[in-house]
Amino acid sequence: MERKAPLIFIVLFLSFLLAGCCHPPIREISLTRARLERAQKTGATAYAPKEYQEAQELLKKAQTLASRKCGEAWKTLKLAQMKIQEAQTSAQKARLQARQKAQEAIKEAQKTLEEARQVQAPRYAPDLYLVAEELLKKARKTFQKGDYIQSQKEAQKAAQLALKAKDAAIKVQKALAGTLNP
Repeated sequence: MERKAPLIFIVLFLSFLLAGCCHPPIREISLTRARLERAQKTGATAYAPKEYQEAQELLKKAQTLASRKCGEAWKTLKLAQMKIQEAQTSAQKARLQARQKAQEAIKEAQKTLEEARQVQAPRYAPDLYLVAEELLKKARKTFQKGDYIQSQKEAQKAAQLALKAKDAAIKVQKALAGTLNP
């Protein structure tokens, strides 16, 4: 019995010693935070918000665990790093899709404005036509800045207004034709 007591003490001592060997991932947390900031700057919050949010939450959890549960902090940090990579990949794909959709919306707005111009919308519905033209210019500038989601919205709105200008111009022309031909 006397021999078991020192052996138990040694086993317990070694267990505590080994448990304390884990060093908190302080440096890795800082690096992961920097990766998360880069992901934000490359559009992850706009194009992959769910993945970005999950990565952010995992990083916060790792920071909280770092001082108390070192092993869990490391595991959580690895999950956060994987989620950041997923957010960046998803954001790149979504950004390319948004770019393509914005280009299509701009082309559609240009086409609709041309149709409105052909039915003399600048003459018969100048207010609608000019606003549509300005929105299309704004959509092009927004596209050049890389804000494809906003560019698409502006181009779609320009196309809607150009269509309204076209319809209004046609109505005015019909009304004028009706008054000329009683």
